[in-house]
Amino acid sequence: MQALTGREKVLNSVTVVAAWAVCVGACLVNSLAVRKDAYSSDYLAATLGLAVVFAVILTVMCVYVSRFRRSFMTNPKMNAALFAILAASFTVDTLLGSVNAYAVPITFAAMLACSFFDSRVSFVLNAFLTVMLAVSGIAYDFVLGVPVDLTEAAVLTAGFLIGTLISFLLRRNVSRMSFILLGVLLNAAGVLILLLFLAFAPGAVSAAPVRYAFLTIFVFGPVLLCLMLQPLFERVFNVTSNFRLVELTDPNHPLLRRLAEEAPGTFNHSLTVANLVETCANRIGENVYMARAAAYYHDIGKIMNPGMFAENQSDHNIHDELTPEVSAEVIRNHTVYGAQLCKENRIPCEIAQIAREHHGTTVIAYFYNKAREMTDGREVDVKEFSYAGPTPSTKIAALVMICDSCEAAIRAMNDHDAAAVDKLVAEIVNARLRAGQFDDCPITMQDLHAVRKTIVNAICGLYHKRIAYPKADEE
Repeated sequence: MQALTGREKVLNSVTVVAAWAVCVGACLVNSLAVRKDAYSSDYLAATLGLAVVFAVILTVMCVYVSRFRRSFMTNPKMNAALFAILAASFTVDTLLGSVNAYAVPITFAAMLACSFFDSRVSFVLNAFLTVMLAVSGIAYDFVLGVPVDLTEAAVLTAGFLIGTLISFLLRRNVSRMSFILLGVLLNAAGVLILLLFLAFAPGAVSAAPVRYAFLTIFVFGPVLLCLMLQPLFERVFNVTSNFRLVELTDPNHPLLRRLAEEAPGTFNHSLTVANLVETCANRIGENVYMARAAAYYHDIGKIMNPGMFAENQSDHNIHDELTPEVSAEVIRNHTVYGAQLCKENRIPCEIAQIAREHHGTTVIAYFYNKAREMTDGREVDVKEFSYAGPTPSTKIAALVMICDSCEAAIRAMNDHDAAAVDKLVAEIVNARLRAGQFDDCPITMQDLHAVRKTIVNAICGLYHKRIAYPKADEE
């Protein structure tokens, strides 16, 4: 992980605390809004206690998530999005629950969270939301001196169980139709759990049958709310869903279309790298949609000077007319331009970051060696021929670095048999490892070994041998 400056740490902390405070306040306001006589002394005392409980619950959730998802520590927008999902879900559940206990879209938080975060974060959010709703209901029931409502308990139980299933089953669905259908089916299963629970609770099923019509909100409400709010959360918090990542890999995206037209060689190189990175990401358990999208845009900065890169040149090499220093400067800047273009075109910040990091601080060896030859052995400042960095901060950034280098080097080989490819890939990975390019990302030696084998298998399949077909006899 990249080290943060003092200013960045303070800004991140302020953002997280502000989101935490807003979430606590929103939950309290909505708890009060649906209660009669909410401003009596007993209610105010319960509310004060509830504020303390909510603050503790949200603090524990924030600390717990940050412990096993380190990206939350450096990206306060992810924390803010997490708190916003919890606050929005608590608000909707509380307001609709005051109308009828069955009208609660209890799995809305899990569905929306699994669109942006991984299964573990979605599960944790769903669990903590369930606890907050339960504590809120119990606190006010205690003040009123009434027993716990079994219907509310059944709804919360069903919501927690189905929310858990949603967290782990919906994460990999990138087809909106399959997302909708699976979401509806799981929520319908929640209704069966709810009714089964109530059937064995004496006296719980006392509502008029017409009230069961509110169960349609339980089934369809979370899906509709999720589809409506996904684009809003993407825009406001700059977090990325798998749906968005798939859209970014559409060849008709304006930036990709520009790359294909202005730098066709780079575009085809990016497609090959994307196939390699996606395969490697799947092998080590990373998000394959993020991996493919990042690979598509990793060299997008080359469209600023497409003719300066070998894959876009024909017979004329413009670098023959330039000094090594000038050539290295142009080559080096494509990572900076790539990050800028991503930000200007509202490409997610994770992809812009990978565009900036995918060469790390490696040396542009060709021009460095050329400069040494031209100076007759005099010292050459290697920093003038090195990328500015930073080094990869995520596993996917490391995968893009490895696959980008391997694809370019292997394309220049004459012999593509498995032994030769394996040797070259091993040399590239080991060189990056010795140069400290993976020091700031959590990739392991086991991951690197798996990536090496995956690239070799993929390249051997790409450059497989074909038999020579005989020419047709001419009549």
